[in-house]
Amino acid sequence: MAIGKCILVLRLPLVFLAWFGLSLISGLSFRTTEDSLRNAFKNFGELVEVNLVMDKIANRPRGFAFLRYATEEESKKAIDGMHGKFLDGRVIFVEVAKSRAELRQGPRQNPS
Repeated sequence: MAIGKCILVLRLPLVFLAWFGLSLISGLSFRTTEDSLRNAFKNFGELVEVNLVMDKIANRPRGFAFLRYATEEESKKAIDGMHGKFLDGRVIFVEVAKSRAELRQGPRQNPS
């Protein structure tokens, strides 16, 4: 008797992934590689994932990437240590990744 395998895939919004150390890096050079990102960010903690977003047609980076650290504390160190610094000749911006829903909401306004 064959027993089927069931694989559960969780699709979490980025806001939940941010709790697990997901950072957005923007302003990247087209010369930036996953290796150069790893080298620049490895001193802040254990890098679990490096995702350099590529333009499939032009076959080059789109100018942003996502990094995941083992802990939120390591992610915060990377944000504090690398935001506004130069990488591959460009100033980069490092922040906590936000969900698409958060980006659509825009800034919250205080009631008057």
